[in-house]
Amino acid sequence: FIKWKPDEPPFRLSLIIDTETRAKKTFMKRSERGKLLGRRLRGEQNPESLFGRYASLATRYFREAAQRDHTYATAHNNLACVYFPKSEFSSAVGELDKAVSLDPSSPEAFNNRAVAYFKLGSRLKVDLREKTEADLLKAIELKPDYADALFNLAYFYKLSNRKKEKDIYTKHFTAHSSDKELINI
Repeated sequence: FIKWKPDEPPFRLSLIIDTETRAKKTFMKRSERGKLLGRRLRGEQNPESLFGRYASLATRYFREAAQRDHTYATAHNNLACVYFPKSEFSSAVGELDKAVSLDPSSPEAFNNRAVAYFKLGSRLKVDLREKTEADLLKAIELKPDYADALFNLAYFYKLSNRKKEKDIYTKHFTAHSSDKELINI
């Protein structure tokens, strides 16, 4: 569904779904949310238009959740993901720094911060490849079968012209992912 520009790498981000814990306590009842969302989504099929329409709403909810509970790493991770399509990579890094400090056992936060570092470095023409690689390796250390981080690391190595490492992590990704069509990294 995502149309990547030719010069943009197809890195994979990781939202953390949290339906039964703090988020449930923070917002309206599920039945009320479902009715409201159902009314809003009727007739809209295009994922890009849906994202554009609801990105500001998601940003507001994630920001509110993070403000209500400053120790809620999931809200910071998910808020950072909303910044990517808007190319606000510096803001994403800031939120992900908070997520990592609050939950240093979150492979999703390390994976997403690595992508944010890479995108920010590319935009600012600054070499953040060491930070990118370190965060991706940390995500895989925390969760060895984590397909998103395996894919991102293989793709990172491809962009860095490190064929041997790319081949190793492409093989690991293939072993741990059902997304076999993405193997043309």
